[in-house]
Amino acid sequence: MAVALADIQLDDAARAEASIYRALAAAQASGHLAVAARAELSLAHVHGVMFRRHPQGHVWADLAAATLERVGDAPLVSADRLLVLGKLLLDEGHANEALPHLQQALALQERALGPDDLTVATTLGRLARALSNVERYPEALALAQRSLAIQERLLGPDHPDLAASLNAIAFILYMSQRSAEGIPLASRALALQERAFGPGHPALVKTIIGLSNLHSGPRDALALLQRARDIQERSVGAEHPDMVYILKNMAISHGLLRETDEQLACAERALTIEEKLLGPDHPDLANTLVVLGQAHDRLGHPEKGLPFLERALAITEARPLTDSYAIGRSARVNIRGQMADTLWAIGRDRGRARALVTGALDVARGGGSEMERDVAALEAWLSAHPLPP
Repeated sequence: MAVALADIQLDDAARAEASIYRALAAAQASGHLAVAARAELSLAHVHGVMFRRHPQGHVWADLAAATLERVGDAPLVSADRLLVLGKLLLDEGHANEALPHLQQALALQERALGPDDLTVATTLGRLARALSNVERYPEALALAQRSLAIQERLLGPDHPDLAASLNAIAFILYMSQRSAEGIPLASRALALQERAFGPGHPALVKTIIGLSNLHSGPRDALALLQRARDIQERSVGAEHPDMVYILKNMAISHGLLRETDEQLACAERALTIEEKLLGPDHPDLANTLVVLGQAHDRLGHPEKGLPFLERALAITEARPLTDSYAIGRSARVNIRGQMADTLWAIGRDRGRARALVTGALDVARGGGSEMERDVAALEAWLSAHPLPP
């Protein structure tokens, strides 16, 4: 199992999968049920989170639960099961459902290991991500900073394992509209990984993507994303789940540069991979669909973009408001605003366009001071777009 866990840490899902199957077979043959349960949970993580094959992930998690019933009292393995379930639910876009699993896992680990263990630090980072996905940023930041402090105290300031906590803090700052503060942290994470693994290792890809999000200049972001894409294509292939994030971010950057053909090509490729991995209704698709709608509009064909926006709206509003940052307040306001602009531009159902903006205004007003600019922009839109008498 040690080899498999190292492969997971290096983001090498294919090698990890093979190692875990061997460990599981050995554990089952020798009657080591606790080891077998850990192997099954590792397969749940590899299939469900790394490969994003969620149904398979849940099957392995269920098998691990059955094995655990035969093991008896095993609080740390039980914590691992809760952690894997939390990660699966989070990746499926169910952040609110993930939170209690992650919180219970943390409580079990702290009771068994104490508050300053490296395993506890890893779970703190995962819980911080989940809290940020439901827009509980101050709590998320505090947990991520605690995770980093534990790791720095136990591993020193130059260990590559610190990258996960540094990236978690940078992500929370990005989500909190504090991107400039996150750049030094993500840059430090990248430097640690480059020193440990070399400049072309797939373990760097998530850090590079995160760093690209933090850069305000789209040219800088594109340079980073192209580097991530090159690494990905050389190491694990063009249809790896991380390629979706690369292509989506490239599409957004090309859009900011008004390179619309490139924007459309990247977004179409991202959607193809994403639908294959996640199905047609996963919340992660909403942003890709919006980018496609925007690209068609900029190419002078807003009517071609409207179905993508309709689908994005249906995905976002089929879930609770705080279920995932991908379909949170800002996302809903953006989708409704773009749909209203499109409907108005093509002269179709302008009453619905105003209704969409009115609904967006209600959502934005619920976001407090962080969405004051959105409220002002939506009010201005309604004033500038009256219905004819």
